[in-house]
Amino acid sequence: MHRKTHIALFCLLLCCASSAVVAQGGRSPRRPPVDRSQRGFADRQRGLIGTPTPYSPSGQARPTFIPPRTGKPVVPTPLPPPPTPKPKPGSGFNPRANPVATPGMRPTPPHGGTTGSPPRGKKRGGNTKGYTQSDWRNWWDLNSAHYLDLENRFEARRRRQERDRDIFLGESTGADEIEKHADRADVRTFALPRLRHLLSHESFVVRAEAVLALGRSGVDSDFACITPLVKDENRQVRRNAIYALGLLGIEKALPLLTFVLRDSSVQIDEQIAATLALGLIGSDPAADALQESMKRTPAVRDLQAATLHALGFVDSVKARVFLKHYFYRSSIDPNLRAIALGSLGKQGVDGAVEILSESLSHKEVMVRRSAALALGSIDFKGTWASDLAEHRRELRGAVSASTGRRLVEEQIANFLVAAEVSAYRTRDRLFADRRMASDALVRVGLKDSDETVRNFSAIALGQVGDSMSLSVLRKAFVDSSSRSFQAHAALALGIADATLGGPDLLTALEHRTLDQVTRAAVILAAGLKEHEAATRRIAREFKTRADASTSGAAAVALGLLGYRDEIPRLRRSVLSTSRPELKPDYGVALSLLGDAKSVRGLGKLVRSRRSSSARIQSVRALSAMRDATSLKLLVEATLSNGVGDMVLAVSVRALGTLAERGTLPVTSEFYRHLNHTLSVGHLSFFASL
Repeated sequence: MHRKTHIALFCLLLCCASSAVVAQGGRSPRRPPVDRSQRGFADRQRGLIGTPTPYSPSGQARPTFIPPRTGKPVVPTPLPPPPTPKPKPGSGFNPRANPVATPGMRPTPPHGGTTGSPPRGKKRGGNTKGYTQSDWRNWWDLNSAHYLDLENRFEARRRRQERDRDIFLGESTGADEIEKHADRADVRTFALPRLRHLLSHESFVVRAEAVLALGRSGVDSDFACITPLVKDENRQVRRNAIYALGLLGIEKALPLLTFVLRDSSVQIDEQIAATLALGLIGSDPAADALQESMKRTPAVRDLQAATLHALGFVDSVKARVFLKHYFYRSSIDPNLRAIALGSLGKQGVDGAVEILSESLSHKEVMVRRSAALALGSIDFKGTWASDLAEHRRELRGAVSASTGRRLVEEQIANFLVAAEVSAYRTRDRLFADRRMASDALVRVGLKDSDETVRNFSAIALGQVGDSMSLSVLRKAFVDSSSRSFQAHAALALGIADATLGGPDLLTALEHRTLDQVTRAAVILAAGLKEHEAATRRIAREFKTRADASTSGAAAVALGLLGYRDEIPRLRRSVLSTSRPELKPDYGVALSLLGDAKSVRGLGKLVRSRRSSSARIQSVRALSAMRDATSLKLLVEATLSNGVGDMVLAVSVRALGTLAERGTLPVTSEFYRHLNHTLSVGHLSFFASL
């Protein structure tokens, strides 16, 4: 009896438990779910897992995990990013507006791009401003420095001013015109001492921007200033310091860069910085280090992509042979194959035009896109004419020095004939290659099923096409119903050497059916073409200012056309606080027009006690001016008392942009022909620096 009672009670309890499960939706009660993304970090904080190794050059310890059952070491997942630094009282530092990349942040840099690291778990191409993949502005951001060519335009203005002074007895006819472009002497006197001093700033934001600016504008002796920051406590500073060594372009940095590339404890973005730095140096030892990296890290996709891109700039037979063999490998990622193909085009290897022309029919769309861009990157003009002229001068000088020695004169004459024959053979080969490239782009590229391939083919035709091919492009521009293709075809007509296309661009502007983005491309193309008949129409477009892209393109186009009537309106706009996204474009326009009064006005805004946002806008506009006064004003901005870390960092970035070495910015040619649709986030990130 007693036993039966126990059995009955047990059955009753079992029925109650089943009723509770049904009431909860047929599931037994469970503990709240655990966020596994936070679990490892919490365990490490409690010291349950992970044992740090000794100091590594990356400045961070690399933990190892030994599971209790197997006893075999496994590679851990990367440590979470360090916490965002807290602002110091009164510093004005805003970490979310930081121009230096921090994990998970995508801030806006002084030049208008984005320098934030690619979001974790998401690959992205070269598009850093939220444009669609087929938007023409992706290509323009990578190529604007080359086609605006501000330095040569400033040099032409300087010569005109000197001519005017000679004609008008020492007085220039250009009132309030910029007098002097910032040259290397100004950079050495004003910019470099200040950048070196900022390398020891307490804020990692400022240090990272200062070392990057010093790499862009410094001299060989700055190697000793940059090297210590390779071991900085902050990851962004280390990355920028490694990259800056490549920007200096000296072979003294090769051992250190090779060591960083081989060190497995270094972060991936630091290794990619070392890879690209080796490509910027571009010597035979750099090629050896890059090829070794390709064999050592076959599974690290972004590092492989950066290595292939860097090999395209190494002037080495080994690099050319490696790229050619790599492209023809069957089992590789299409994105990596596309990058290798682009590097082949930059190298200009024998038979490159034939390979690229055949690749326009490749089954992989990424390969076809890169093939079109690579065909546009080849220089079909060559240096044969200048080389021949130099040979003639030297040989004629030798003939005049050997008067009366007939045998020597005959030998010199034979050398000259041989040089002429070689030069004319080179000319004929380049002409045949150009014809082959143009035919492939017209017959295959413009008819591809992929819109981006058609867009890139149009751009390539503008870069290398002859007058016959450009006539086909002109007709395609008029007849196309694709707005994206129309925008790219318009830019192609704008950058082409031939005079075709100007009237067609003006006719397109008269159509009200054009969307604002396409209209902006047509306006900019008319400015690049310097089609003066479109000046009044572009001025009307600028006055309406209905859309930011249209207004910015119209301002730059008016600057290219030299239309000074709109200077007062541009000046008021650039000195106001409205529409900050247009300040760089307005600054470029005023720089092209040479307005000195705008420079003085922006200097007052930078020195004022206005908000950080207004001062940052003024700094960005000043960096586009590229004259000596703007350089001095930016140096003064870094010396101001009470300036916050954010304003200081933006000022340093602008100073480096303005002070870059050479007739073109150091980095503009390195990424100019990058296929921005490739999903290689780190490579695109460095292109935006």
